[in-house]
Amino acid sequence: MIQPATGLWASNSAHITAVSALDAEIQAMLCALNWAKNECWENLAVISDALLAVEAFDVRKCPSDWKSKQV
Repeated sequence: MIQPATGLWASNSAHITAVSALDAEIQAMLCALNWAKNECWENLAVISDALLAVEAFDVRKCPSDWKSKQV
């Protein structure tokens, strides 16, 4: 993420267990969104090549084949 005040990149990491590539993509997005929320960032863009995951966030609905244990 880019810090608005300085224009510098910020990074974060987490260790998760995913049951599929889609699960990993969605959990990565959730991690980023939670981080942004904790930092009180109001404007952000999520960029991903995982179209199914992006579309699921857009309609605020889990994809039918998402099998995460941490919903």
